[in-house]
Amino acid sequence: MVAALATNLLRSERVTALFFDTPLVLDEDRENAKRIADEMHLSLEVIDFDPLIIDAVRHNRADRCYYCKNALFSLMQEYYPNAFLCDGTNADDDPARRPGMRALAELGIHSPLRACSISKDEVRQIARALGLSNADRVSGSCRATALPYDIDIATVFRAD
Repeated sequence: MVAALATNLLRSERVTALFFDTPLVLDEDRENAKRIADEMHLSLEVIDFDPLIIDAVRHNRADRCYYCKNALFSLMQEYYPNAFLCDGTNADDDPARRPGMRALAELGIHSPLRACSISKDEVRQIARALGLSNADRVSGSCRATALPYDIDIATVFRAD
């Protein structure tokens, strides 16, 4: 959504959408990112990263999201050192339940939807107004959230 709005405000050649392809995302999420980028005539860069190399993520600690987001967005800063970097956090995302939001704040990543108090329902309304095919798509989360804390999840999501 952030890339779609930025594309409408800026020339599309100034906006690049990033997708982190990890063992913790679903194939349908990858395909959705590609489809939306195509619909928006937007450049999409897919960055492969395995967060399971991070001990806190691999062992599915309660704060794994902090470590994963820190690694992913630090990588984003390496790829785009002078860019205005944003994520899709919205006003309904609760920092108490989202440890990754702390990493975003520490790294200076912008969350324009949250900053503008745009809720998930409003995100869907905007997506419909922009004609995006994912406007009514069910929200997904990291696959690690479906597993109990404090277990080695690497064997579930990839072969070592």
